[in-house]
Amino acid sequence: MARTAAGPPAPFPLRAAAIDVSSNAIRLLIGSFADPGARAELIHAERAPIRLGHSVFLSGKLTEEVMSAAIEALRSFKETMAARGVERYRAVATSAVREAKNGEAFVARVRDQASVELLVISGAEEARLVHAGGRRAISLGERRYVIADLGGGSVEVMLVDDAGILWSESHTLGSVRLLEELSRPDEEPGHLGTLLGEYVAGLRIPPPPPGAAPLGGFIATGGNIESLAELAGARPEGGAARIPLERLR
Repeated sequence: MARTAAGPPAPFPLRAAAIDVSSNAIRLLIGSFADPGARAELIHAERAPIRLGHSVFLSGKLTEEVMSAAIEALRSFKETMAARGVERYRAVATSAVREAKNGEAFVARVRDQASVELLVISGAEEARLVHAGGRRAISLGERRYVIADLGGGSVEVMLVDDAGILWSESHTLGSVRLLEELSRPDEEPGHLGTLLGEYVAGLRIPPPPPGAAPLGGFIATGGNIESLAELAGARPEGGAARIPLERLR
């Protein structure tokens, strides 16, 4: 099985996989591409509920227990990819591994023990991938959109159009990180509201230049956002669910 960057281009149809080692879980998606310009047909989806961010956001390090569980999940994913005939894959890790003092050691263990090449990506790369996925799921047309990608350890906020990212910021405000804040016995009631207010107050989306395209709306991505959409009764159509803001509130 070759990595994305290795070897000559694979012939089509092509089976490819994506592995996301995030702060809240580890996910595997396998898709089939009929030709280079085709959308992927989803063949397999799997999620391992391993919360790497739990230990990192408290102590700054990945624990031996969570690293072992993650490696076992990745070893299982590698076997699934082989059984499904995957020819290319990309495996990325985000804020939990990025911030962990022993993140590099974890990446080396994943390579040695699970035979998976894991790439730790920056917040800027996360934003680029979110924009690329958003363009495929939603026709941006001539308008600008605000995209928020809520993960376990961080949230990426960006202003985009169909051509690219016009502005972006990455904040250490993820669902797992907030859960750790709420779990601290010394915190006073209302601390979460104060914390969120501070983050929102510091968010400064630049004003549009003269003649800029109008704002088309807001796009949110991530597992927590998908759960909110389900709670609001919104069903995905063409890869995205549409929710009126009042219903989301």
